[in-house]
Amino acid sequence: GQYWCSIGDDLWAWTWSRSAEVQAWARFDHIGAVEYFAPLGVDMYMRDESDALIVADTDAQTDYSGDFDVTIEFSYQSSGSPGGLKQYQGVDVLLDGTAALAFKYDPRDTLLETSPIQLHGNTRPGYMTPMELCTTDIAPILRYTGQDKLSLDMLTLYFNDLGVI
Repeated sequence: GQYWCSIGDDLWAWTWSRSAEVQAWARFDHIGAVEYFAPLGVDMYMRDESDALIVADTDAQTDYSGDFDVTIEFSYQSSGSPGGLKQYQGVDVLLDGTAALAFKYDPRDTLLETSPIQLHGNTRPGYMTPMELCTTDIAPILRYTGQDKLSLDMLTLYFNDLGVI
């Protein structure tokens, strides 16, 4: 299902799938203020403040010709040991596409972030992708800019639990 919301010049769409247990917000920047929404079948009709009618083209792969900026940001994870120090050593992903993976590591200062690692496809065969970080909580962030398909199906963090500090 979907829930659509217009805030200022931005359009937000909340999409969920009960069977896949997936839910996410999508944000479309600077499209103009949408005053009215009306679904009809699989189409979404929108009207802006100038009474222009916008129809979402459901047959098209995309209604946008530029690159998409995609950010998948996880909440802070304590990896089963709240307050305990963990030594993160590596990561594996199952990814359809190419993206940059970084990590936030201090919930008190959400601007602190590691340098990104470029990842492509399935990194599980062979050795894990190295990533050194000691922290109590970690928040993975996946970033992508482009028009190709991007799908994150799995992210595994490898760590040693060092205990409460």
